Amino acid sequence: MLETRNSATEIELRRRQNTLIIVGVGTILFGVWSIVKTVGLFYFDKARRLAVLKGMIESNGAAWEDRYYTLAVVLAVIVLAWDLILRAFIGWAAISEGMGKHRSLLYVIIACLMLWSSIWTMTGLSAEYVKYLIQLTSETPEAPGQEPSLSAVIIEITSLIMLAEMIHASIRVRKLNGESGKLKKRRKTGKHGR
Repeated sequence: MLETRNSATEIELRRRQNTLIIVGVGTILFGVWSIVKTVGLFYFDKARRLAVLKGMIESNGAAWEDRYYTLAVVLAVIVLAWDLILRAFIGWAAISEGMGKHRSLLYVIIACLMLWSSIWTMTGLSAEYVKYLIQLTSETPEAPGQEPSLSAVIIEITSLIMLAEMIHASIRVRKLNGESGKLKKRRKTGKHGR
């Protein structure tokens, strides 16, 4: 009869490795979603975006030219492509570590930097949304401005939680791999020592 001896350490190790695989895929999908969302905003909300960009250019005393909008779209896509490359690197490295193939400290460092950036973005979005709600419920006749996106706040919170979980799981996997290796050594020496 086949006997399996899974220690609590080995069970938690497998669970954390599965977590790394799941959040790695999620991180890549968030990068793709950012590009699709931004391109969609520039395409479907062109009139409002164009008005905002015209206002920014003309407030600086420059004359408006149509190529500025194209330039803004190109720059946004370049920035988002860079974000996607970073998220893909982090995601693939987490998946690889979850499968036990490759361990890189670089992706954990980049994930920490993205987590820090995500905290600042989420804080700004949340403050903007709270300010909007206060304006909406106040008794002043001033109409609230453009409604900030609650979905953007929720997505940023989700991204933040996912990055935090990835960092935590990576640290635990490294620690558990060390404990698991010691346990396997003890089992080998216990079998041969009899």
